[in-house]
Amino acid sequence: MTERYKSDESKVIDLKTNRESTEVREKLENTEKGKRSRITLALITVILLLTLCVISGSLVAFLRNLSILIVAFYCVYLARHLSFAWAALAVRWRPSELVTDLPAKLPRVTILVAAHNEDRVIERLVRALMNLNYPEDLREVIVVDDASTDSTPAILERLRKEHPSLRVIRRTEEERRKTPGKPAALNRGLLEATGEIVVVYDADHIPDRNAVMRLVMHFADPKVGAVMGRCKIMNRDENILTKLVYIDYLSGYLVNEYGREAFYSLPAFGGSNCAIRRSILETYGGFNERSVTEDTDITTRLILDGYRVVYDREALSIEEAPNRLTRFIRQRYRWAFGHQHVFYDYWLETLKSRHLRMVDKIELLLFLFLYHAPVVMFVGLILGFLWALGLFIPTSVPLAWLLWTLLFLGPFLEIGAGVIAEWREGEEPPNPGYLILFIPLFFISIFICTKAFIDGLVYPLIGRKYIWVKTPRREI
Repeated sequence: MTERYKSDESKVIDLKTNRESTEVREKLENTEKGKRSRITLALITVILLLTLCVISGSLVAFLRNLSILIVAFYCVYLARHLSFAWAALAVRWRPSELVTDLPAKLPRVTILVAAHNEDRVIERLVRALMNLNYPEDLREVIVVDDASTDSTPAILERLRKEHPSLRVIRRTEEERRKTPGKPAALNRGLLEATGEIVVVYDADHIPDRNAVMRLVMHFADPKVGAVMGRCKIMNRDENILTKLVYIDYLSGYLVNEYGREAFYSLPAFGGSNCAIRRSILETYGGFNERSVTEDTDITTRLILDGYRVVYDREALSIEEAPNRLTRFIRQRYRWAFGHQHVFYDYWLETLKSRHLRMVDKIELLLFLFLYHAPVVMFVGLILGFLWALGLFIPTSVPLAWLLWTLLFLGPFLEIGAGVIAEWREGEEPPNPGYLILFIPLFFISIFICTKAFIDGLVYPLIGRKYIWVKTPRREI
């Protein structure tokens, strides 16, 4: 690294030492809070189930009453799906003029990228970042090479020589073994960040030239703590799976994310194509290295601390979809495992929050519980099969059919609304016939989330820890 862009080594060491001592205290406090929260949740669940058993009086009656509760649960999420779908279809998007929305003074921005064995994609991302529509003297790009063993280091060194403003930090294998995962790599880069705003991109992304400018402009409002842009799949036509993931992203970003913004001003802060104030990150001790979904963790902490999270659908970045089922399962398992544990950590704090409205608390809890919903669906599937086998009779046959209908209706509403929203934008969405293939994908997701839930219960008992697992990139 050239002398011009080297940080003062003693300053970095002091920052690292101070942050590590702060993190030790915070981890101990958060671990104790998490334990109390999980124990409380477990006790409440056991008490509710025991109460239902006593009220029911028999196993058959218990199963009937449980099916009624599951239908009620589905209805709550159905109402949520309906409201988000309505919000997406009720608005006709018009691209806004970027220049009229710019703040008077642009802040300095640090773009962080964590890269472990990313030789297939890292060069195109770096070149896109160097071509952004943002003043060069107000941006720095820091790529943290997380002990890569492929040609990533050589590619980054070549790019650094071409672009002197690019900074490359290398974590050793020992550092990676000690603190594995993307959050730890980002925190290493954060130690040397100088920007007022921190923007994060995954290595497989290609941001639009105006993406960072659109993210940053929202920070003119001092109440805004973080901003999320829209992510879109670049390889949708590669195979059937990538087409389905593409449609899933339409639902996630054109319907779900926008619905949470429109109704509650509570969109989620994602893990890429997103921006956050560096001062907030430093207050939090950086990204949560205990979490495998650090983005959900930060979303929840920001909301609980009273900051606004903003979603800007015009801050666009394209990314890769998993092109193999094994990669898809690996990715969604991590999402489910991490998201479920964020719920365990913060559900009690959400209920105790004094500045959130009751409707906001309900929405935040529904968002955090999202990856438990397939677990409830799994229980519903078991009840449905028991009924089909004649082992128990539901309160009414229509109730059983309602249970099965609601199992798929809510998600299909959002997916269909996403396809329509894409079509209304003038884009050509995939053939609607692919929607039928979401049924087997739903079943796969149900089993992924159920396994993550069971593993989350078992791992602490056997002393096993789940660590960050990167989704392999497709062959180019």
